[in-house]
Amino acid sequence: MNDVSEGIVLSSMDYREKDTLISVLTREFGRLSFVAKGTMSINSKNAPACLPYTSSEFCFDYREGKTVFPLKTAKIKNSRRQVREDLDLLSFAGLLCELAEKCTEQGVVSNEVYQTLESALDHLKEDKYLSTALYLAFVMRTLGIDPVVDECVLCGSTKVSTISIREGGFVCASCRPHVQAQANTLDDLVHFRLLNKASFEHFDVLKSKITTSFEDVSMMMKFLCHHGALRVRSWDWIVSLMD
Repeated sequence: MNDVSEGIVLSSMDYREKDTLISVLTREFGRLSFVAKGTMSINSKNAPACLPYTSSEFCFDYREGKTVFPLKTAKIKNSRRQVREDLDLLSFAGLLCELAEKCTEQGVVSNEVYQTLESALDHLKEDKYLSTALYLAFVMRTLGIDPVVDECVLCGSTKVSTISIREGGFVCASCRPHVQAQANTLDDLVHFRLLNKASFEHFDVLKSKITTSFEDVSMMMKFLCHHGALRVRSWDWIVSLMD
């Protein structure tokens, strides 16, 4: 009774007349859903804590085997106001949370998954492309589809010249004609390797060494969507904003 867990709101949708159904990645219980009653009302005390991308403390009665619970109370721990006030940052926060929702199972607890999403959201205001790229690398490692970035995926040569999404990683100049891939620049190759090898503990070092771009994120998203068989609506929205 009266279980309390910190969580990150991944998404929210209208539910009944004045209620919302929120998807939350909790630290102690994994991804759960809450029926937040009255949050569509202007007088709701819980509404601010149930906004997407917010970290809050949720009180509810946990029952093993269930994944949807009536919410009792919610208290904000981190509103991420800077992210919420910037359309670009808000769009990338949406991407991170949509991926977290698509790539986690309800009720499965992983402290690493929680901490990585929290770090990604908190680092957006420092460098949205670097933060997003590191999170994408984590997702691909978690799904077991991380690209080969130490050698040619076809012959093992370390003299690589291109990134092949279809083949699953680096390809050398000799093998490139067989995969019909265009050559990438040295910066492209270096960035792709570093971003896929690193984690958030390397954020400050990477930020000082390389300038991560939208193209870097785009390459990683294409790889993730192809090998993870994902359709990510928030990414489609970001691409439309960049056009």
